[in-house]
Amino acid sequence: MEWKQVKMEVEYDTKMNNNQASDLLQKKHNFSIANTEVKQIIMDEKKILHTGFHDNGTISFTLTNGKIHSFIILKNNLTFIC
Repeated sequence: MEWKQVKMEVEYDTKMNNNQASDLLQKKHNFSIANTEVKQIIMDEKKILHTGFHDNGTISFTLTNGKIHSFIILKNNLTFIC
């Protein structure tokens, strides 16, 4: 199963390096949020339980239309975001 993850990451890195992010956004369950739509960003570093593993928190985007989108932040991504 690990080789599938590596293959996917290489594919994504290649597309990002070749300015093909729109191709990735066309995949199922992907979307983009324009920065003008973001009203508030909240990062919570409190550990949460998700799929049997302890993750290191969430980041939530509150949009100008009132919708809230929350995402799990893994430990290795915290330093990238902060």
